[in-house]
Amino acid sequence: MLRRALFLVVIFTFVLSSSAMAIVTTWGYTIESQFINSSYSGSFFSSTPTELTWGAGANSSSLVIDTPTVIGDVDTYVGGLPPSTYWANSTSLTHNNFVITGTSLLSTVLRSTVTLDPFIPDNPALPPQVFDFEIKFIETPNVGGFQNDVFAVLSGFPNFNFNYDAGDGDGDIPYFVNLFPSDGTVLSLLTGEYAKLVNVPEGTLGFTTEENQSTTLPFAFTISTQEINPIPEPSTLLLLGGGLLGLGFYARRKNK
Repeated sequence: MLRRALFLVVIFTFVLSSSAMAIVTTWGYTIESQFINSSYSGSFFSSTPTELTWGAGANSSSLVIDTPTVIGDVDTYVGGLPPSTYWANSTSLTHNNFVITGTSLLSTVLRSTVTLDPFIPDNPALPPQVFDFEIKFIETPNVGGFQNDVFAVLSGFPNFNFNYDAGDGDGDIPYFVNLFPSDGTVLSLLTGEYAKLVNVPEGTLGFTTEENQSTTLPFAFTISTQEINPIPEPSTLLLLGGGLLGLGFYARRKNK
């Protein structure tokens, strides 16, 4: 009798835990990115939704969205801080930095539109979500000890959450979506002279780029069942971008 009771308890516990974990395990996603609201210090520049070019010289400088449309699959991580094996590809930016004269980029906004489509189990797509990354830029004069050009990210990095019922009868389950820089060797906290150059408070998230170099800042995309908290705390983002990147940057995909 005792054995039967224990058996029923085990079965009941298993059913409860299975029900609680009935989630969308894999999502199809599309991320579309473009530049909006760009400003310059003069009139010699060109702007398209995916490439900003400015300055006179042997080569113009530019800021480029490497892959304007990213399509893939991402698995749901059960927890709050997804390991790198749950990171999916997102947008990346490349600054082609050359010695120039005249016009310079001053600021821009990187707008990313995210559409999620439940894949396992298969359900209708969710409405698109729009995120804006506000970026401030300074072209340094290439004299003295601080010659790198400087980007400051003024708006932090976006995340959003939503509740979704996968249609299995257990009701809504919360999901948390995050976009963040995945390379901690590029992302930094601007301090000292570089913070002064771009006129932002010390500790503002940003990155600097060397002259005559192309520097790429890649972004990762995750979905989890708990919030990454806090977001966008700089130390958390640097942990994501720096510490976990040492294990490698992976895109986890399912074979359809």
